[in-house]
Amino acid sequence: MFLTERVAVKVVDRAKLDHKKREMLTEEVTSMERLHHPNIIRLYEVVESPRHIYLVMEYAPAGDLERRVSREGPLTEADARSVFSQLLAAVQHMHSKKLVHRDIKAENVFFASRSRVKLGDLGFSRRVSGIGEHLTQFCGSPSYSAPELLSAASYRGDRADLWALGVLLFFSVTGRLPFDGASLAELRRHILAVRYRWPAGVGSEPCRELVAALLQRDPAARPSAAEAGRCRWLNGHPPPAAGRSLSLRAAPVTAQEREARARLRQLGVSETTLESHRRRGCHSPVTGLYRMVLHRVCREEEESGGSGKQLWLRGGDRCKQCTIL
Repeated sequence: MFLTERVAVKVVDRAKLDHKKREMLTEEVTSMERLHHPNIIRLYEVVESPRHIYLVMEYAPAGDLERRVSREGPLTEADARSVFSQLLAAVQHMHSKKLVHRDIKAENVFFASRSRVKLGDLGFSRRVSGIGEHLTQFCGSPSYSAPELLSAASYRGDRADLWALGVLLFFSVTGRLPFDGASLAELRRHILAVRYRWPAGVGSEPCRELVAALLQRDPAARPSAAEAGRCRWLNGHPPPAAGRSLSLRAAPVTAQEREARARLRQLGVSETTLESHRRRGCHSPVTGLYRMVLHRVCREEEESGGSGKQLWLRGGDRCKQCTIL
């Protein structure tokens, strides 16, 4: 019996890893290990070879937001509300864990299905001592950069994330970025002046209000992720709750964990083997397998509406697959 599961693999060339890039990779892995949310790409395993490091992650098969808008045009406001609510929940979860993303953009918003999105690419993520900590490293895409990244010696990562969400929301409903320019210097001037214009007839008043709140020149005036979730535009659309941890605990606590372990036993993985690999975390292939199975169990439950219906691991889902014998 075997398991096939689609995965995304980030390949890192060891020869190109200087000290700074190694620190960033460590931050990325550490961040993904701390996050358990249905709208954030999950890390299954880290595999190391003499020449490469491989990050084996959850795969979102339906493309990214930038590609969808480029091909199909702006989202309807209803679809934009659904996407934004999920992203806001993901960012709120990150900030609650004292993590900031710092590279929120349409290319890093992935569709697991037509309507479910996942925030990914945590390569610039950073753990902070407190959510108000000031950072100094400039990172991310210029078009999504908050004014303080372009003009100040330091910035708050959480407030920069909220600015980027404002840019993302504007892009989702209009099909274009709010700030542009023929050169980086012109783009910088437009961002610093918060100079953008809505296309005629696009965006309801509550939607425009939220964008205006997020795209404020003063970082302190921007709402937090939790405050943005209570805005008029999102009224009646509660964000998704945090998901279950994929940690391999000493003893199963939930029904999903017990089901995952039962499936692993059918794959020939004993409780003794699980326990011997528990402390190795994402650097263990057994832990990686456990995380894939547990994530699949949870996903099946969500897809069946929480009815407890069990859908066994199907061998026909073969595309960008990881096959474990």
